[in-house]
Amino acid sequence: MSNVFISYAREDHWHAQKLYMDLRVADIDCWIDTKCLLPGMNWDNTIQNVIRNCKYFIFFISEHSNLNKRYLMRELELALEVQATLPVDRVFIIPIRLVNVAPSKSELEKYNYIDFFSSYDKGLGRILTVLEDAAKDPLVIRGGNVNVGRRAAIDFEPFEDVGGFIRDVLRSYPISSAFINPQHGLYFTFYTRHEQVIMPDYLREKYPDKMTLVLQYSYDAFMLYHHHLTIELLFDGKTEDLTIPYDSIFQLVSTMGFRIVRVDEKTVA
Repeated sequence: MSNVFISYAREDHWHAQKLYMDLRVADIDCWIDTKCLLPGMNWDNTIQNVIRNCKYFIFFISEHSNLNKRYLMRELELALEVQATLPVDRVFIIPIRLVNVAPSKSELEKYNYIDFFSSYDKGLGRILTVLEDAAKDPLVIRGGNVNVGRRAAIDFEPFEDVGGFIRDVLRSYPISSAFINPQHGLYFTFYTRHEQVIMPDYLREKYPDKMTLVLQYSYDAFMLYHHHLTIELLFDGKTEDLTIPYDSIFQLVSTMGFRIVRVDEKTVA
C-alpha cells in the first residue's frame, strides 16, 4: 500500500500533480487518483482502503477545498478517524495551504500547516523531512507500454503557465551574489508598468516602461515565490527591495549562452 495519499480539490489538480511528481522523483511511494486508479476500479472503495492503510495523508487547503466538496470532505473525515487511532505525537495528516486561508474544517487548525504560497521549494523540503522514514520505491522510467496493474507513467506537464517556466529557470540562481561566479550573469527584463510590480517611486519614474536587472555582481535576498520574486539591489549605493511578478518578465538572457524572449504581452496590465 502507498505511503502517502494526496487529497485535493479538482481545481487544484496542477499543484497536486506537481507534488506527486516531485515525491516520486524522490522515490516516495504516493497515491493520487489520476495516476493510480485503474480503469474499472471501484474508486470509492479503493480510496477508502488506501487512506486507511497509508502512512501519511496530505491535504491541500485552498478556497476550492473550502467549498465543502462532498468527496473531499469524505476523504478528510476518514483521515481524521485514522488520526484519532494513532498516538498524539504521530504525524499522519499534513495540511498544505495553497493560499492564505483558514480551512473550513476546524479540526485541521490543530496541525501545523505547510504554506506553498510562500515558497514551494521550502514547503517541499519540509515535507521530505517528515517523509524520511517512508519506504523507498524507486521511480522506474518506462516506455509507452504500461503493464496492466502498474501505475500510470508520469506525464505531468511541468509548468502551470509562462510564469511557472520563468520561475523554474530562475530557480538555479543563488539567493546572493556572494555565491555566484562573477564571470556569469543572468539579465532579465520586466515591464515596470505591470500593476503588481513593487519598486521605489524614483526608480519607476526613471524606468516608466521596462527595466533590466543583472544577477551577477551585487544582489541579495533573491527569493522565488509562486507568482513573484523579491530581490535586494544597490542603486547609487542605496539598497532597495523590489517585488517582480513573473508575468511582468518578458526576456531572460544568460551569459552562459541562452536567450528567452516572451512574445505574449496579454498578461501585462
